Amino acid sequence: MADIYGEGSNSKKQWDKLKGAPLKDKVKYIAQYYGIAIIAVIAGIIFIVSMVRTIIYNSVPVIISIECYSGVVAEDAGDRLMEKIAPLLEADPSKYHIEVSASLIEGGDMQQAYTLSQKIFARIAAADLDCCIGAESLLYSYMDKEDPEENAFRNLKDLLPEDLYARLLSENRIIFLSPETEDWPYGIDISNTDLAETIGLSGEGHVLSFVVSTTRPEAQEALTKLIYE
Repeated sequence: MADIYGEGSNSKKQWDKLKGAPLKDKVKYIAQYYGIAIIAVIAGIIFIVSMVRTIIYNSVPVIISIECYSGVVAEDAGDRLMEKIAPLLEADPSKYHIEVSASLIEGGDMQQAYTLSQKIFARIAAADLDCCIGAESLLYSYMDKEDPEENAFRNLKDLLPEDLYARLLSENRIIFLSPETEDWPYGIDISNTDLAETIGLSGEGHVLSFVVSTTRPEAQEALTKLIYE
């Protein structure tokens, strides 16, 4: 192997030796003397690109924000949903984005459950969330039988068309705050529906509710049309 690491040689001599060295020696030399710097530059570029993409993404207005607290959704759930909801809202898909994310509690972790609860409260209070998908027991905790003004989720009778409400009711998909009196229907079991398939949500027990404090009620209404297409 050519000696390109000669002691006491200056940078010009090193460069002259490097030019005539085999490719593997050049790679070894660059890795030994400039490896850390190269890695730092690459890491910096990745960080900058990531930050730019995040800033651009967050600067695009949201059509609708959905948080799933039961099961998982497809990585491209937002894109899938955009294809179907944008025409209903006469929106340009290139000018908006849809948030569909999953926040799951693993192994009954109480600390994680508390953190999740605080997150839900914060997003609802900030009118930063339009819809929740979760187990009935979770969503029920955000409802108040005694004071309807404190209920986090909309009354479905005020949101759904009569024919869709009747169909969901006949299929036992409506979740009531008071089942015995069918008072304040606030949730829809969307398991195995067209909407669940669109966002890649599999399994049973997935209840969809619509947040009262939404700033995008027209998007909520459009979403109901995708439960059954």
